[in-house]
Amino acid sequence: MSDFPLAEGWHNGLQKKLERSHDNIFKQINALKTEHLAKAFRINQLQAGHPPAPQRRKYADQRERLKRIALNYGNTERRTYLRSIAHATTF
Repeated sequence: MSDFPLAEGWHNGLQKKLERSHDNIFKQINALKTEHLAKAFRINQLQAGHPPAPQRRKYADQRERLKRIALNYGNTERRTYLRSIAHATTF
């Protein structure tokens, strides 16, 4: 299951680092390099045993609702299943 809020948050953060939406290519490359270094650092921290950052309650609750729906996949009609996912998902 993909994590859309996480991707959206990453994209928003990257956009804030860039001053304009159409900066020159060198500023965009430098921003991506900086982002890559930050993510690599965080991965190293996690591999070293540091705890992950706490997830916002809103997204944790949404993830749990979607897990419950996914576990019930074979027990419901396809239409009911898809409606459940649509109601449990907010963007």
